[in-house]
Amino acid sequence: MRIVLKIIGIVVSVCVAVYIVQTDVVGTLLVHLRDFQLLGSFVAGFFFTSFFTAVPSIAVLGEIMRVTPVWQVALIGGLGAALGDCVILRVIHKSLDEETKNLLRQPRFGGFKKIVKTKLFHRTSLFFGAVCISSPLPDELGLILIGINKVSPIKLFLILFVMHSIGIATIGYSVRALFF
Repeated sequence: MRIVLKIIGIVVSVCVAVYIVQTDVVGTLLVHLRDFQLLGSFVAGFFFTSFFTAVPSIAVLGEIMRVTPVWQVALIGGLGAALGDCVILRVIHKSLDEETKNLLRQPRFGGFKKIVKTKLFHRTSLFFGAVCISSPLPDELGLILIGINKVSPIKLFLILFVMHSIGIATIGYSVRALFF
């Protein structure tokens, strides 16, 4: 049942994104609300973090980048996305910690526990977590990989901000190169 709901969520998300792009509803709205484009970048960035809202968020960010410099949208959207990830972490952190500990207590994961304690694993998980954050992949995976490292909240926020800004800028410059 959960998988069906997730598939429905993905389909709805893609349909909303197609509607946003096809109807130019965001572009029209932004023309009338020129002073709110950076606020729109922040809000779209906030929703850039979730698997279900990433596609419509990318569509909105793309529309905003048609009339606003990409670097501005990337920085403000990156700030919103970092805040969105912090909210996700606040909500799921405790349950995720408990599930991970319960999983690692099982005998079949004994070898995995040894690997998790190595420096190489921590460095590579931090790197791949940051790459996941900057990519269109779900942030939840990147947050788990970064969370394994017990990064301080300030460092975590900076990593999230920088990686999301890079990801949004990459999308923006790619869209401009392909369509404009």
